[in-house]
Amino acid sequence: MKAILLTTITTNMKLLLFIFLFQTVSFSQESISKESPNNSQQPQEVILQKSDLELNGLNSSQITDEISQSDLVKLRTFDFSGYRNYYNPQEVQIENGPKIILYSIEKMISIGQTFETQFIDSKKNVDETSVTHPIIPVINIGYGKITAPEFH
Repeated sequence: MKAILLTTITTNMKLLLFIFLFQTVSFSQESISKESPNNSQQPQEVILQKSDLELNGLNSSQITDEISQSDLVKLRTFDFSGYRNYYNPQEVQIENGPKIILYSIEKMISIGQTFETQFIDSKKNVDETSVTHPIIPVINIGYGKITAPEFH
């Protein structure tokens, strides 16, 4: 009888030890996956809309073509400052893409955009009254081209 009781206690102890170890390993793996910055969770992709281009000073209401996410990102992040006029909107042609209208520097300042003082002065001093044919710059921003994903 003592042998059966001893075997039962030993078996129960082994079972309890196994359960304890299993729970400890499971808990530690959960805490590692929650705390580790290198876990395998994918970052959520931000989906841009045409209206988001307004934040970069582009008149999005003039764009009628469908635009891929890649091209929206290019339009949203490109610095068009050098192509802007101080007082008037500027039409530009995106190479392999649509014509777009850039807001004037004056409007960009009114919505909170900041520019260097020297840049503003150089743009203010441009005399646009003598222009008979407006120049429409063609800007190559890689529009329509597929770029490799960036790895961080």
